[in-house]
Amino acid sequence: MSATSHSARSELRITVELLAQLRHAGGADSLQLALAPPSSLPQALDALAASAADSLRNIVFTDDRKIRPSVIVLVNGEIVAAAENRSLDDGDIITIMTPIGGG
Repeated sequence: MSATSHSARSELRITVELLAQLRHAGGADSLQLALAPPSSLPQALDALAASAADSLRNIVFTDDRKIRPSVIVLVNGEIVAAAENRSLDDGDIITIMTPIGGG
């Protein structure tokens, strides 16, 4: 393996899509995470908690950096438990949303 191909795999690029009120709180429709492989969903969420704006962090995470029970997390379009030790691959998309209420 050449040094070039090895360095190309030195990190995973994960997109975090923000839906509903989280777009405003995060200041963007999506955020990018660069994680060292191998990485899991909890590691990605921890990295997000560490790097997110306070306004986003306060909506999504508890004080101890756990996902709030009302927050919905999807990986590549599939709803998952935030604590699920699911491995992530380069290019995966994590979508985070809060429930949308109405009457």
